Amino acid sequence: MRAFPVYQRFILTLILLLILPQGRAQDTHSDTISLYVADGQLMSHPFRVFVTHDITTAMQPQLLLRTSHTFSSVHKKEFETIKPIIIARNQISTEMVVGQNIQLTGTLLLFDLQNYPVSPYKGMTRITPILTWTESTADGVKVEQAVVASHEVNLGNIAVAVAWTIAMTAMLIIFIAFLARRSGHPVITFFCSSDGRLSLARTQVALWTVAIGMVVGGYGMLRLEVPNIPDTLVILMGMSLLTGGVSYMKSDKKDSAAAVTVIDQSKPLPPALRSKIVPRLSDLVCIIDEHGSEQLSLVRAQMVFWTGLTVVMFMTKSVLDGVLWNIPLEMVGLMGMSQAAYLSPKLVSPK
Repeated sequence: MRAFPVYQRFILTLILLLILPQGRAQDTHSDTISLYVADGQLMSHPFRVFVTHDITTAMQPQLLLRTSHTFSSVHKKEFETIKPIIIARNQISTEMVVGQNIQLTGTLLLFDLQNYPVSPYKGMTRITPILTWTESTADGVKVEQAVVASHEVNLGNIAVAVAWTIAMTAMLIIFIAFLARRSGHPVITFFCSSDGRLSLARTQVALWTVAIGMVVGGYGMLRLEVPNIPDTLVILMGMSLLTGGVSYMKSDKKDSAAAVTVIDQSKPLPPALRSKIVPRLSDLVCIIDEHGSEQLSLVRAQMVFWTGLTVVMFMTKSVLDGVLWNIPLEMVGLMGMSQAAYLSPKLVSPK
């Protein structure tokens, strides 16, 4: 038999070294049972647990949740096991393994945690999920099996989290209002243009700021981390800021000519001038024509409609899903067209 040349033997050895360790790793992984639990799940939703093992109803799977107690006492119900409401076998789930997304096959179990003991003052609690079940050996002997999640996860109470988020937002707004009053300006001037009328662009920016801030704050309370901001939300906020900036720069040139009183927002207002600032909600849907009379504006009404609808849907979807809603591009496009129609008269040079 003819011997292989040295370079061919080197190549064969290198190939074997690359292939054999992978085969052993796959065999070891196939014998390992892992438990995957998504972080930041809500008590109001079915609690999802995925295990890389074939679990049947006859195995009597049960879930045990252990909680840390830094500032709270132990509740006796924490030692009670929870039976699944749904057992879905042969499911495929994409999980993060060693920094890579890998599709795994196993069993998905759903649990009802609405009655799990959580402090009424806590928006979330840290838990360690432990899944137990019973298997029969070849000799018919029943053996208890258990698998523990690789890390703790946050279990959120959406009602308490929303209450704390509203309270924190209100405190920040009150603090900003306090700073505004200390500067000598009425708080309402945050939302007013240079002529003292309620500005639609500024009101929109303020509304989106509060809405996004509340959702981000609530998400951080549930998961103790900064959420991934959807690109469409960044685009929408950018358009609102752009609209507000352009509207502010053009307001002095187009609106002050018809205004009764012009407000210099760079200086504190005297008490006599503060009384002349009388913004009304109707300013959001009205404009001042070249004769100084107030007229209804369909463009402004359309912008109010789309802004209100999008903000309500964003808040509702984000609260119910527990994550920031990725606003569809179609809605972002509609908002963009509405804001373009709002800005177009301001960009036209006055005659």
